[in-house]
Amino acid sequence: METQAKPSIWEGVTPYHVLVLIIASCGWLFDCMDQRIFVLGRESALKELLTGQGGDVTHELKPYIGWATMWMIFGWATGGIIFGSLSDKIGRVKTMVLTLFVYSGFTGLSAFSQNTLDFTIYRFLVGLGIGGMFGSAAALVAESVPTGIRSLALGSLQALSATGNILGSLISLWLPPGLMVTLMGWELAGWRALFLVGILPSLLVIPIVLFLREPEPWKLARQAALTGEKKHQLGKIPDLFSHPRWRHHTLVGLALGVSGMIGLWGIGFYTPELVTAALQGESQATIDRVRSLSTASIRVGSRL
Repeated sequence: METQAKPSIWEGVTPYHVLVLIIASCGWLFDCMDQRIFVLGRESALKELLTGQGGDVTHELKPYIGWATMWMIFGWATGGIIFGSLSDKIGRVKTMVLTLFVYSGFTGLSAFSQNTLDFTIYRFLVGLGIGGMFGSAAALVAESVPTGIRSLALGSLQALSATGNILGSLISLWLPPGLMVTLMGWELAGWRALFLVGILPSLLVIPIVLFLREPEPWKLARQAALTGEKKHQLGKIPDLFSHPRWRHHTLVGLALGVSGMIGLWGIGFYTPELVTAALQGESQATIDRVRSLSTASIRVGSRL
């Protein structure tokens, strides 16, 4: 008796599906690049800003690093909720465009910070865009590609976060945050140059607008919500908890996500400060170089 051949996971995959994955992954990749720029630049930035406003750098630097990081993570969570709901209402592609401008634009504006307050506000606003980009990009990929390749596609999108972090570390080798550097003929603090580079991902909006379209499942859901017998509004947060099945999935997903974020941000993203403490007495150039290489090597290991 002949056995039927198992269908290939690539069945039904078109060049457009690959394009969706590439562009959406780049949105998350550059998102993570801007995160890494912040992680490597925050100490030098806050040291300069505290000095400029007459603060006690010795005793206040670490708390301010913690506050700036906390507000960015809080913005990340808030952005995930706000833009996640918005993407249900206006579409995945439109939300990607909006969040891209938010995280790259406010990363660039961070370069012009004059005190710790506006720097921290910019970090919160960047966090809004970071949280929104991941949700909308992941939803776009999940709803656009064939079912057989969905897990691989979403795994690839997340894997590129490591590439974005490595890219941010390599950029900091070129523009050491604790030194004065020259960028396009303009001499400025390295951390300011780093944040200026962080605005470049906004150029990704061009291929997003030109090539991406809203996924069919979202269009059908929106049409059903607008014209069905029981008209309702998409993107309502209470809907996640109104049915036992979705409530269970939501709570489990939240628990897993929170655990991962605590481990990542509580330990992994404080590596630069650990390096600084270990290299006390070394030149700033050496400290910046080792911080960049150590954070890049961690992400290389995560890729392997």
